[in-house]
Formats: sequence, structure tokens, C-alpha cells
Amino acid sequence: MVGLKSSTPLPIRRAIDLAHKQHAKELSLRQGGATLNLHLTQIPPEVLQLDQLERLDLSHNTLQSLPETLHRMSRLQVLDIRNNPIRTLPDGPLPGLIVDSLQLELWGDLFRNRSLHGLQVLPRHKKYLNA
Repeated sequence: MVGLKSSTPLPIRRAIDLAHKQHAKELSLRQGGATLNLHLTQIPPEVLQLDQLERLDLSHNTLQSLPETLHRMSRLQVLDIRNNPIRTLPDGPLPGLIVDSLQLELWGDLFRNRSLHGLQVLPRHKKYLNA
């Protein structure tokens, strides 16, 4: 992944590259984290290449959709998308989503007629998932 031209901001590319090198099972690109202070509007394409990930935290960003290619992350079990203004979900299978209670109310139509194995709904005020 190093050396690839990308529009992904450098701090995020570094976090992704480190996760790749360490074969990390978890990656946090949570807005407001200790090292990342960027509002992601989309999932960086480099993240979708991290097929070893089991947990991905994208909470507190400004994501409006999830990519159709998300299903390619075959080991992904937990995807934290709390506090994002997501308007569309991909048609394919989704990993265990973590959403907040307000999102669930707002996204009622998005979830209708979907199999959402592993869906976790947390109260709006809870900031971290105990894993």
C-alpha cells in the first residue's frame, strides 16, 4: 500500500498502512480519536483492501453511504457507524453493524426487509463499545 497515489489524507493512510503491516484485526478511524481529527465522507478505498480486519470503527464521521464492495471484507464482523449521516446502505450482506438509537429511528426504511445479523443498537450517549 505504501507508495500508492491516493486522495486519502496522509494521517489516515499512515493508520491504514500500519494496520496492513501489522495484520491488525481492528482499525479505528473514529472522528476525534487521539491521532485522527478528520471527518471522513467516505470509506477510504485502502481500508477495503484490509481483508484481515474483524472490527472497523468509523463512528463520528460524516459518511453518507457505505460502499457496495464492503462485502469483500469477508472477515469483518463489526462495523461501527454510529453518529454518521448515512442515507444509503449497500444491497449486499452487511457485517454486524453498530448504530445508535437515533440512527435506527431515522433509518427505519433502510433496514426494512433486510437481514441484519449482529445488529447492535446503543443508546445515543454511549461513546464506546465494550468488546
